[in-house]
Amino acid sequence: MLFVEPRRWFSLRELGLGASLEHLSHGSGQLQLAGGVQGTLEPGGELLLESGELHWHWPLEQGRFAGSLPAAALGDELLISLRRGEQQCPWVAIRVLRATPAEVEQWRAFFAGEAPALPAPELERISHCALLQTAVQRLGDRPAPLAAFCERAASQELVVEAARLRHQGQFPSVLGEGPGRILASRLVLNWILLLVQEGRQRFVVFQGVSSSDAVLLPGLNLLLLVCHLEAGAARTCLAILSRTPEFFTPCQPARFGGYLVGHSRPYHCFYDGLLALQAVRKAGGLHSSDALFSKEDEAFVDLGRCLQLPQAHQRRSQAELNALTEENHLYMLQLGFWFHTRAEDPELRRLAAAVDAPLREAALSESQLEAIGALTELERCWPLLWVGITGQKRSWVEQVEGTAALLNALQKRYPKLGVVFDGWTPPLQSSDYHRQEARNDDRVIQKIIKRLTFKTRGRVGVIAGLPLLEKVRVGLSVDAFVANYTTGSLN
Repeated sequence: MLFVEPRRWFSLRELGLGASLEHLSHGSGQLQLAGGVQGTLEPGGELLLESGELHWHWPLEQGRFAGSLPAAALGDELLISLRRGEQQCPWVAIRVLRATPAEVEQWRAFFAGEAPALPAPELERISHCALLQTAVQRLGDRPAPLAAFCERAASQELVVEAARLRHQGQFPSVLGEGPGRILASRLVLNWILLLVQEGRQRFVVFQGVSSSDAVLLPGLNLLLLVCHLEAGAARTCLAILSRTPEFFTPCQPARFGGYLVGHSRPYHCFYDGLLALQAVRKAGGLHSSDALFSKEDEAFVDLGRCLQLPQAHQRRSQAELNALTEENHLYMLQLGFWFHTRAEDPELRRLAAAVDAPLREAALSESQLEAIGALTELERCWPLLWVGITGQKRSWVEQVEGTAALLNALQKRYPKLGVVFDGWTPPLQSSDYHRQEARNDDRVIQKIIKRLTFKTRGRVGVIAGLPLLEKVRVGLSVDAFVANYTTGSLN
C-alpha cells in the first residue's frame, strides 16, 4: 500500500508565480497529480519531478498540468519544482510511505482491543500510514459514536468533570460507555496526549488550548478535530509517540499527578486556561494537595501568588514534566476550554471577573513601573490610549502609516492625548526568541513614533516586551485601546 503526504511547500516568489496542487491520489500502481500555475509563463515552462535518481519532465499547457507516475519507481520523497527558462525553484516535497494491509490492520485491531500487540518493527512508519487513511471529522460533523461527547467537547463542563474524576484516574466518557481509564500522558510538541481506555477501545486525547482539542480513535479509524489542531499536527505527534511503543502498553494505569495550566500565547493562557482553572476551583476541584504546573515557557504570572492559592505554581521544562510522569506512573490534566465559542455567556463573565480581581491587585502591589514613578506623567494625559502593535501575524498592511495618521488626527482633537504602545509579551522565563520578537515589535513602534507630529516626551510609552503584570498595571490607567486585531498582549 502506498501513502503520500505533502510535507513542505516552498515559495515561488522568485519566479513571480503561484501554484496549486488540486489532485493527489494513488491507485492501480500509479500516483496521479493535477493542478495549475498562476502567473506569466514563458514558452517551454515545465514541471520537474524528482525521486531518488529518477526525473520526469511535464510540460505546462496553458498553466495546467496532469499526469501519473509509476508508484514502484518512487523513493521516500517526491520533489516537484517549477522551471521557467533558466530559472528553477522547488515547489513542494511529497513524502512517500508504504505499509502492508496486514500492518495497518494490526494497528487498528490493537486499539480496538482485538489484537494483543502493536505491529512491529517500524511502528512510526506504520502509524503514519494508518493515520493517512483515517477519517478526519470535525465537531460539527457529530460522528455517530461520539455524538454525545461532541455536545461537551472543549467546554467548561468537560473540564470540571475531568477534574472531578482525577482521583479515580478517569476521563469523561467519549464513546458513551462510561468514564475511561487514563493509562498514560506525555507532552509532545504543543500538546499533552492522554492515552485512555474506554470499554475495549484505546484512544488518544489531545489537550492544548482545551482539555480536548482532538480525539484519535485508531480502533474506529476516526480522528475528531475539536479546536486548534489540524490532522497534520496530530499525525506528527503520533509519529513522535510511536518512537517509544511502550507508551501505548503501560504496565499499570497512571495516577493523577497534577494540573497543567498555560499556553505559549497569552490569549489562550488567560481566556482559555485561567478561566478553566477558576471553574475547577469554583466546583471544588482544586485542593491544596493538587499540584499545579506550567511549562516554563507558558507561564506569564505566578498563579500561586497572584491568585492566592495554597499550592506553589511549579514551572518546569517539558522534558522535566515528562520525566516526572513517566518515572512515577502519573498523568497531567491540562485545564482549558474554548472561551471563544461562549464569550458572551454570563457565567464565563463571572469567572473572568473572579480572575481579574486578584490579578489587578497583584499588578498594583508588584509593579516596578509604579514603584519608580514611571507612570506619573502618562497618567496626567487624557485620554490615555493603548495601541496594540502586531509584528507577527494579522497585521494591518499600512500599520505604520495608518496608526501614525490616526494618532496625529486624534491629538488635534485631544491636545492632552497620551499613547501607550504595546506588543510582544514574554513568559516569566524569557529567552532570546522572546527578546527578538519584542525587538521586532519595537522597530515597528519606533517607525510610528517618528511619524508623530506632536510632542512625545512624557506622553508616549512603550511596554512591548515587558512582563504581563506590568501591562495589567498600565492597562488600569488607560481610557481606550486601538488595535488591528486584538492587543499585542492577547496575541
